[in-house]
Amino acid sequence: MLKDDDTTDIVNTIAEWIDITAQSGMVSADDLVQQTRDRIEDDLGDEVDEGLVARLEERARAGIAKREANEKSWPPVTMNDRLDRAFQEMNKAGIIALQGAGYTMSEGWDEANDIASSMPQQPRGAVFYHWQDLERAVKGEGLWIAYGAYTDDDEAQEELSLAIAREAVDILKRAEVPATWEGTIDNRIFIAPFTWQRRYHSDD
Repeated sequence: MLKDDDTTDIVNTIAEWIDITAQSGMVSADDLVQQTRDRIEDDLGDEVDEGLVARLEERARAGIAKREANEKSWPPVTMNDRLDRAFQEMNKAGIIALQGAGYTMSEGWDEANDIASSMPQQPRGAVFYHWQDLERAVKGEGLWIAYGAYTDDDEAQEELSLAIAREAVDILKRAEVPATWEGTIDNRIFIAPFTWQRRYHSDD
């Protein structure tokens, strides 16, 4: 059984997650409310005060409403609009490009690999940022982007992955996204801190 202090910490963590998810532009109000219910059940169990559930669900709806209201004052083209364009271009170029893929690096690769395995032809590579990357970006800490090549030639894996990174950086820069990369396989692509202003797309 959870102690009161433990419950408070968990509720605060859920509340912060709700605020970031609402601001992310990745989910609709209905989806966030459902995800909030699932998160409460996963973290606190099914015997939770209904008043608490209602307050967190209302926080989710209010967070989405706040983002939608703020969107009216955003510039015509935000950094996230440019990022969306760059990821669309990568997908058209035969690179799986995903935003908010999984929660961790391994989960992001799992999601990319699942997509790759379902395609009639093996894609050249994958580029993505996962949810922890997104959370840091929303907090103003910049955005890290992972990359890698798909190949059956183990000896060529590193060089092909570096080529995917170079291409991704070029595409990002063409979209006016100030991406930097140190040029080694041990370093991810980085986008310096920016104001997160992503518009929700129903096909996300």
